[in-house]
Amino acid sequence: MGEITVKYSDTPINAGTYTVYIDVAEDNNYPAVSALEVGTFTINGIDATYTAPTPIADLEYNGTAQS
Repeated sequence: MGEITVKYSDTPINAGTYTVYIDVAEDNNYPAVSALEVGTFTINGIDATYTAPTPIADLEYNGTAQS
């Protein structure tokens, strides 16, 4: 079997379902295969939440750590 290259239906960076394909290069025993679908995978999305800390009142920057 020749060199195998893995490809996706789209760049898998966001939530969604992606199809995985492979290309297999020809060798002495097998012909080349292109865009052979081998499966899918899903990246699930989440609802991200963030709570900002409560600021300290009347604090001025003076170059040193303060509490």
